[in-house]
Amino acid sequence: MSKIKVLVLGGGPDGERDVSIQSSTAIADALKAGGRYDVELQIISTIAQDELRSLRGDVIFPYLHGPYGEGGPLQDLLEDYRASSPPHHAEDLYGGGGGTAVGRGTPDMGHES
Repeated sequence: MSKIKVLVLGGGPDGERDVSIQSSTAIADALKAGGRYDVELQIISTIAQDELRSLRGDVIFPYLHGPYGEGGPLQDLLEDYRASSPPHHAEDLYGGGGGTAVGRGTPDMGHES
């Protein structure tokens, strides 16, 4: 069985870009360390729908601080992506903080709830 591919997005165009890069890098590193997922970190500024579609992941975990990533334009793109994606992306999962996981599974970092 192949590993679930988790695409972590970080960066953004806002003033909190550097914090977002640090946060998204820490998330990607923690997921990689767990060994359960195939993890890719993608640092973006802004992204168009066709660019988003070209990125591969079973789960998209955006962690962008600031207006672009926290309920702004990126959220709108992800909503459109989720609505028009194949059935294996139909289950949407919302993470805490500034991130939204969209995909078929919730990546856990091995922490007990």
